[in-house]
Amino acid sequence: MVEFKNFCVLYAEDDLEVQANISKILSLLFLKVHVASDGEEALELFKKNNIHIIITDYEMPRVDGYKFILKIREMSQTIPIVVLSSHTQKEKLMNCIPLKLIEYLEKPIIYEKLLQTLKKCVKEIKNSADVEVMIGEDIFYNIESNHIQKNAKTLKLTALEMRAFEYMFSKKNILVSNEELGFYVYDSHDYSVGAIKNIIYRLRKKLGREFMQNHKDIGYILKSL
Repeated sequence: MVEFKNFCVLYAEDDLEVQANISKILSLLFLKVHVASDGEEALELFKKNNIHIIITDYEMPRVDGYKFILKIREMSQTIPIVVLSSHTQKEKLMNCIPLKLIEYLEKPIIYEKLLQTLKKCVKEIKNSADVEVMIGEDIFYNIESNHIQKNAKTLKLTALEMRAFEYMFSKKNILVSNEELGFYVYDSHDYSVGAIKNIIYRLRKKLGREFMQNHKDIGYILKSL
């Protein structure tokens, strides 16, 4: 769905069967889905990636859902959080009320309720200042409109440049290989390394070389605050 395509979600669930089913649904909706099997792994993914929505199980090993959410709220007061739980955990969920959850959903998850909740998350994002992200000094990316502003002027990007930027932004400050980027941009393995280099060359020219770092013959890193 169009309203989800610009956002990245973090999904934490220790039940591998449930994890596989829900992550498959999420991957059809969102730009990127980061999957964790416990709260500790989820925290690491949150710190290393650009996350817009969090969906987490309540009962998980190592770091449970409640402690995970506490840590998240120390870093962000606005990111939408959805908790998944069994009906037997309702009393424990009372602890989460002060942590400003969007919703809690009982397992087994009903697709229509999940979709309705995700729409609430997107609405919450659009109503917050987090819809605009600072990439660097005087460069801002609006994840709702897909516009990039540099020195208060909107940059004009081609469709392929925008797809490349979206993916690089979802993996900001992480090395992305030529193969990974090429497959995402062209949605197939039918592309040339030269074509990817040309897209990155144009992005570096528009954004600034310091923001799009080239690691020769390996890939690229989008440097962001």
